[in-house]
Amino acid sequence: MDTSSTANQSARAQLSSKIGISAQIFDPDGDDKYYCLILDASPDSCRIFCDNVSQLPDIVHLEPEQIGKPIKASVKWRKEMTAGLTLDWADTLSE
Repeated sequence: MDTSSTANQSARAQLSSKIGISAQIFDPDGDDKYYCLILDASPDSCRIFCDNVSQLPDIVHLEPEQIGKPIKASVKWRKEMTAGLTLDWADTLSE
């Protein structure tokens, strides 16, 4: 049994916090905007629930209602109505 993958999953789960924050997610040009819910987040990634996951491009902007500024992100994986995003804070904060 490979315990290293189980340990990695457990470590990721501990670093991620369940939050439930409403947000808008949109393509970099701002043409297509969708409502989403940030289910859980860590300092460098988050998992979202969105009806339109299949329509999201690989690079998106995520705007949580409590921050008010879009965060650049990359879609790392997609499932039926959820997606995992890697947050690009360096690029976001340099603007």
